[in-house]
Parts: sequence; C-alpha cells; structure tokens
Amino acid sequence: MFIYFFPQFSWEIAHKALTLTFYLGVPLIVTFFREAFPAHFHQKVVRVIQSIAAMFVALVILTPARIFSVVNPGYQIFTICVIVYLMATFMKIVHANDDGWLIIAWGLAIILTSLNDIIFLSIWMNDHSLPVLRNIFRTDNLSAIGQLIFVFTNSIVLAKRFSKSLEYEENMTKELTAINQNLDALVKKRTEALNESKIELEKANYTLEQMARRDPLTGLWNRRHYNETIELEWRRCLRHQKPITIMVLDIDYYKMYNDCYGHVAGDECLIKIAQTIEVLFGRSSDLVVRYGGEEFVIVMPEAGETQAIQMARKVLKSIEALNIPHELSPIAPRVTVSIGVASMVPEDHRSYGDLLLSADKALYQAKSAGRNRYHYFT
Repeated sequence: MFIYFFPQFSWEIAHKALTLTFYLGVPLIVTFFREAFPAHFHQKVVRVIQSIAAMFVALVILTPARIFSVVNPGYQIFTICVIVYLMATFMKIVHANDDGWLIIAWGLAIILTSLNDIIFLSIWMNDHSLPVLRNIFRTDNLSAIGQLIFVFTNSIVLAKRFSKSLEYEENMTKELTAINQNLDALVKKRTEALNESKIELEKANYTLEQMARRDPLTGLWNRRHYNETIELEWRRCLRHQKPITIMVLDIDYYKMYNDCYGHVAGDECLIKIAQTIEVLFGRSSDLVVRYGGEEFVIVMPEAGETQAIQMARKVLKSIEALNIPHELSPIAPRVTVSIGVASMVPEDHRSYGDLLLSADKALYQAKSAGRNRYHYFT
C-alpha cells in the first residue's frame, strides 16, 4: 500500500523493509509464545532462534538486495524448522491440557498462512513452476489474514484471562471479608473468654491473698494482716485524734492442756475460743488476730478505756461459759484466759508498737496477779 501511494519510493529500501517484516516476525512470534507458555518453551532454544534471526536481520540491513536475497531461501528453511518446533511444542501443551489452548488453535493460523506465503514465494514455485504446488498455493497474502485472526483471538483470550483474574479477586475478597468477619467474632469471643479468665484469675488471686492473710486453723486474721492494718488504723486515729485500744489475750496453762488432752483437743480449744472472740467483736473496724500459738490480739479503733474494759469483761465471761474442761489448771477446772488491755490517743512521737507493748505489759501483770482476769495498763 505504501508503494502504491508512493511509486517513486526507493525499491531497495522498500524491499529491505518487506524482508525485515518476515525476518523479525519469526523471533517475535516465538518470543510471544515463550511468554505465554514459559513452562513449555526452552529458553535456550528461543535464544538460538533469536540469534539466528538477528544474523539474517543484520545481513538485510548491512547488504544490498542482490546479496541478502540470495540467502532468503535459507531463512525460509530456518522458518520451516521453527514452525516444526512450534507444532511439536503445541502438541505437548495440548497433551498437558494447559490453559490457553485457544491461542494455540489460532496460532496455527499464523503458522499455516505463513507457510503458504513462504512456499508461494519460494524458488521452488518461481523457478520450477510445479503444477501441484500451483494448484494448492494460489496467493501470497494469507499471512496477514492469519496474523489478524491471531491478534483478534489473542485479545479474546486476554480478556478472558482478565475476567478470570477479576472473578478470582472478587472471590478472594469475599473469602477475606468472611474470614475477617469470623476473625472479628473469634477475637470478640476470645476477648470475652480472656476477660472471664481475668475475672476468675482476680478472684483466685484475691482468694489466695485472703488465705495468705488468714490463720488456717482458726480462720482469724494472721500476723501479716495485723501488721498492715494496725498501721492504717493508727494513722486514721492520729488524723482524727480518736483513741485506739489493743487487747492481748492468752490462754492460761495451754501447754498443760495439750499435754493432758492432746494436740487435737488443743486445736479444738483454740477454734472455740477464736469463734467466741470473733462473735464478740462484731464491728467492721474491729480486728481479731491469732498472733501466735495460744495468743490472740484484738484491735479496737475509736474505743477508749471504758469500752475496752467492758469488752475485756465480756471476753472473760464468754470463755468461762464455754466450760472447756482443764483438769491440770491450778486456778479453775475449766479453760480460762488472761487479758492485757491498753488504750491511747495516737501522738506524733508515739507508735502502735508502744501501744502493743503496753498491752503486753498489762497481760504480764494479769498473769502475775493470778490469771483468769484482765488488767488495764495505765
């Protein structure tokens, strides 16, 4: 068409351009199929084809038509060899049931139409004029039609692949959305489970902490809890200038009771006395502690001398009312206790240790006076 519009154009250049379209078409088509089916086309073979084609292309560019036209039959034979390689590879692809068989089917259009043009323009047709070949190959312009069909078909295949990719992406998006929704539900469920576990753990820790602060035998608070609580109550009474009382209680002749009745009975005796004391001191601020062995300590915040003495008398009567036998006691046929009581309004230069020491001295005086009694430390 270009020559038709420009008849005076250089025949040499036009012939080179026409020959180059043929020489360049072969390696480009092989490269295309190599990209479409990389698993079936060997890279080395493709490079050999490209190298041979490059040598023929260089010959066309660098030499006049009278020279490169001589080697044209050689390139036609080379092209037939490439066609045989493509056909063999296509058979492998079809046998492997690979995707893209439509490209292969219509790729044959390029191969067959190009083969038609090669034979029609070959020296066998021009020099020998074989009647059989003339009847079969009647035109030299079929390769353009084959290329057009192949390009159109390839466009359909590419659109189909794009459609599959888009559909796959939509399906993956739906699956990811579903996974995310399930993940949100799973995270929420796990979070709730963790919160429940946290609550249970906090309860367990609180229980363990309470157990660590309780005397395992009597269930009363232990000395550890006393050390933490007395300091807080002392500071509170110091801040409000309120009195605070400490009462120290000791079971009379408890060792002799154990020797007489055994340790099991001794434990039962401790439990009964602890329960009795705990019932008597029912205020929320009162603190009843098993201080050690057979010794108990009672803390009474905001309680002065009068209330302290009243409570000491109640403790003596209540313990005596239990009527726990004690045959070896030299002062009474039952279990009795001695009590030391001390009260004070906290001052900056004093401490709760001074108050406990005073109550302990009062207990010593009660024991010295004959036991089974209380003594208030002045």
